[in-house]
Amino acid sequence: MTKQFGFTLVEVIIVVALITTLSVISTALTGRAFANHQLELAEDGLIEVLRRAQLRTMYGESDDMWSVRIDSTSYTLFKGATYGSRDTNYDEVHTLSGQLSISNSGGNTIRFDFGNGDAASGAQTLTITDENTSRTVAVTINAIGTISTL
Repeated sequence: MTKQFGFTLVEVIIVVALITTLSVISTALTGRAFANHQLELAEDGLIEVLRRAQLRTMYGESDDMWSVRIDSTSYTLFKGATYGSRDTNYDEVHTLSGQLSISNSGGNTIRFDFGNGDAASGAQTLTITDENTSRTVAVTINAIGTISTL
């Protein structure tokens, strides 16, 4: 009788099943991590633009007010108190990735006061939602202009 070397069919099937299971699990975890990362990037970007508008207004950059307009899938940093009378040469449009949307509890324009940076448009809560996972993050601006996350 000769010795045979190799794997049995059962051993091969078990190894293939294990590899398939691990692949499915890692793909699901990677997809969820990517979606969470996109939401966090959008939150960080919005906070950064709000703070730039606040600082530019506080220090009177270009001797004008700087504001942020909120639309459902984008936000725009602009020079001026109102979106209609803005100087379009200074517009910075930031578009959210496909599955994200943004809403604002206090209208669509956020303004800050000269000198002190108080929220000229009042306290507001901005919510970014991932439409695929229904996960949300909130950015708040209180009456004295403090920008924070919940």
